[in-house]
Amino acid sequence: GVGIMFSSPEAALRFAFRMREKSIVSTPSGVFMSKDKVKSPNAMKLTAYDFHAQAGMIFGRIDRMPQDQQVWVYLNYGNGKERRECAKVMAAKLRANIDAVKYGMSASDVGKALLSKSVRQCAKETGLTNYKSWKIRGSLYADMEPLMMKTLDELWEWLNSGQTKA
Repeated sequence: GVGIMFSSPEAALRFAFRMREKSIVSTPSGVFMSKDKVKSPNAMKLTAYDFHAQAGMIFGRIDRMPQDQQVWVYLNYGNGKERRECAKVMAAKLRANIDAVKYGMSASDVGKALLSKSVRQCAKETGLTNYKSWKIRGSLYADMEPLMMKTLDELWEWLNSGQTKA
């Protein structure tokens, strides 16, 4: 199965998104590793192909999740473009957040808050005070927490199910 390699569903997601950036042909093929095999013929060696296959299975599983869960995954683990796109989608859902409403934030502001890497950056991007930025970030993350838990729980269950199919 895919699960044995990972200590947590987050580790599996980080791995899959990291592997996606790597070329599959940049590592030497098994032919060049035959010297090592002689030393320990029973050692199970994972090749670049194995790692990419595992990443592919993880993405296959993500692709079968409901859209809101996929949006959460790409918002948190995706590249810059994916994060920006997913922030727009998530912001539309989170516009009704009690603090976003209280601070009169637009969907665009909510998106900026979701993409900010720090309270200061959030304040700069949204024009809110540091305190309000801290508050809105916590509030938005609290609203996304059930989605996060559901996604990570399902992924962890799948990783540990011993399934080799995605």
